[in-house]
Amino acid sequence: MAAYIYRGRAYAEEKAYDRAITDFSKVIEIDPKYAIAYADRGRAYAQKKEFDRAISDFTNPPHK
Repeated sequence: MAAYIYRGRAYAEEKAYDRAITDFSKVIEIDPKYAIAYADRGRAYAQKKEFDRAISDFTNPPHK
């Protein structure tokens, strides 16, 4: 999971937001409780101006 997070962050730094979102979503698929992936994906969505999705990631905590 860490590899997906770090690669996703690298993609986000390069403004390759779709690739970043794919990596963060993979982490969420592996572990739906991993809050960091939601925060990182929310930031990527915000950069793409997909604010509804960003807000959803920021405000809906992972299921426990």
